[in-house]
Order: sequence, then structure tokens, then C-alpha cells
Amino acid sequence: PYPEGRYDPETAAAYFQARPWSVTWRATELMSTTLGFAVSLLLDFQTGSLEANSPKRAQQLVQILTDLGPTFIKIGQALSIRADLLSPAYLEALTELQDRVPPFPTAKADEIIESQLGRPVGEIFEEISPAPIASASLGQVYRAKLRDGPEVAVKVQRPGMEEVVALDLYLLKLGSGPLRWFLNLTRSGLNTDIPGLVDEWGKGFVGELDYRQEALNAKSFSHDIESTPLAGAVFAPA
Repeated sequence: PYPEGRYDPETAAAYFQARPWSVTWRATELMSTTLGFAVSLLLDFQTGSLEANSPKRAQQLVQILTDLGPTFIKIGQALSIRADLLSPAYLEALTELQDRVPPFPTAKADEIIESQLGRPVGEIFEEISPAPIASASLGQVYRAKLRDGPEVAVKVQRPGMEEVVALDLYLLKLGSGPLRWFLNLTRSGLNTDIPGLVDEWGKGFVGELDYRQEALNAKSFSHDIESTPLAGAVFAPA
């Protein structure tokens, strides 16, 4: 979807227009998962109970985002700090997504490590934690010790993340106009440029998929910090 490794909505649109079945399947999944929540919001609006029901609806939204997977968990995390867009009840509930991301199986992570590095995990690491020590929306982290080196953090990206993120962003962009109309109708508090917001998310999310660039950034940070009073006290993963 992104041959140059960066967010490009036009290229992604052309890619998915040639894959209508994938788009239809995911769109159906998104609609079936969110329809009940949308109806509940509309009923709250019609009965004047939006504010009274916002804590319950916020918890429902957190569960929906978790069920929809990494892209939507990431969106929820991004929204959890947008006090200019959402009510306090939603902000409080969405902060749960910061540490509520289910991991994917370690066996699959081992397959990804081996395919990327070209060697069995046991040949690369003297030891590696049997389960992730942290799990995030785009990947998870293991503690390990190299056979010929120090202890390291091994960050493994969730399988097929670029395709998943690109498809979800494509569908969000398609639905951003109707979504803005609906949110304005229900006075949900999210009254903004939804297409622009999707593009903003896209640039950030796709950029975070490039772990090589992340490693270079960490190396640059470590180099820069050496010339400051924080040298020896602040570290970045090597």
C-alpha cells in the first residue's frame, strides 16, 4: 500500500480499489462492530441523556476499539489526550488503552524474528523472555541476551501491520465525511476536520511502522544526550 514506506492516501486508494473483497470484508466488520454503539449514541441524543450516559458509552467505546484491533487502539490512544475534542468521561476511559493491548502469540513473534534475521531464535539469543514484557498497538517487546553481546530489547511488529493500518486508514478516509455529519448531529464533542485528522493519524502511524528509522532516531538521541548534563542518566534502547 505504501511502496515508499510513508503515508500516501492516493497510492493506498489505488491499491485497495484493486482489492474490493478485502475492503468489503473489513468494512462489513467495522460497521457490524460499531453500529450498535452509533445507535445508542443517537438514542442518547434524542432522549437528552448524552451527558448522563457518557461514562457508560466511553467504556463501550474502549471495548469496541480494542476489538477492532491495532489501528483503532492507536486512534483511541491518540484521542485520549485530546481534551479539545472529547469530554472528560471519554478521555478518562480512553487512557485505559495505553496498557490494555493484548499481545499476539510468541510463536508468531519467533517466526517473524527468524524471517527477518535469517537465523533461528536460539542461535541469535542466549536467552529471551518466554512472553513479551510489554505489548503496544503496533508491536511488542521481549527481553533477551545476545549470544555474543549484552542484554537487549527485542521489538517485534505485529504481523501484516502495514496492510492492516493502510486498509483501516483508507476506510476511515472514505467514511470521514458521514462520520463528521453524524458526530455533529449527536453533539458528541468531536467536531473537527475528520479527513484532516485521519491524514494526521496516518502520517504518524505509518511512520511508527519503520523500526529501522526508530533505531536510527534512538542512536541519534543517545549521541546528542552525551553532550548534555543528562549523559549517563538518560538512555535510549540500543
